Formats: sequence, structure tokens, C-alpha cells
Amino acid sequence: MRRLQPALWALLVAATGWVMGSVELTQALMTTAGGRFETASGLRSSAFLVSFGLSKAASNLVVGWLADRAGRRTAMAVGWLAGAAVAPMIHFAQTWEVVVASDVLLGIQQSFCWSAGIFAMLDLLGPSRRGLAIGLLETLGYIAIAAS
Repeated sequence: MRRLQPALWALLVAATGWVMGSVELTQALMTTAGGRFETASGLRSSAFLVSFGLSKAASNLVVGWLADRAGRRTAMAVGWLAGAAVAPMIHFAQTWEVVVASDVLLGIQQSFCWSAGIFAMLDLLGPSRRGLAIGLLETLGYIAIAAS
């Protein structure tokens, strides 16, 4: 099982990056001319980016503590639970505020899943290969975002 762990974590990181890229692209397309929610002001159109950043920043303060107390899997599960509602919320959104709320959940999902992936990769490769661990994680994640 230990030999499968790097592949499983790589898959989880790729899935996290794919979700991030897909949702952000969907939200961007929804706000362009002809989209479901054309936005008239720069402030309103950037609300989902700000909500994502603030929720991810706040979640980052919690995820490390949770991962140390309850484990990496628990932190990852919390992230995926937070993110489970994102796609249905966007799909059925009737107001812009629902789209922004979905981005708050996406920020939480990304914080917990991405950070848990970092912790796990560091655990797998050890302290002497921290640079490689972070480099692999970032590479896989951004390839997934680009592919989405």
C-alpha cells in the first residue's frame, strides 16, 4: 500500500487542480457579456475572486491545526465535503450572491485539499526532499488547472 500512496496523492492533487480550474472558468464565463450573470461593475464582478481569496486565507489558518490533530485524510475529507456543493450551487444559481457563496466553499475546499496534499507529499518524501515535494505538488496542480 505504501508504494501506491504517491500515486493516490498525485491523483488527489490533480483532481483538486481540475476542480479549481473548471469552477473558476465556469464562473468567469457566467459573468461575461451574454453569460447568465452579466456584471455591471468591477467590484461586483470581482466579488467571487475576493470571496475565494478571503475564505482560502481564513481556512489556511485552520487546516494545519486540523491536519496535525485529526490527520491528513480528515483534512482532505473536510475539503471535499466543503467543495461538494460548489458545482450544484453554480449550476442552479439564480442570483449572483449564490455564485459568490459557492466561491467561499471553493476557497475552503482548495485550502483544505491543497494543504493536505502538501502535508502528505512532505510526509511521503521526507524533510530532506521538501523542495521536490512542493515542486511535484505545484506542477501536478497547475497542469490539472491548465488541462481543465
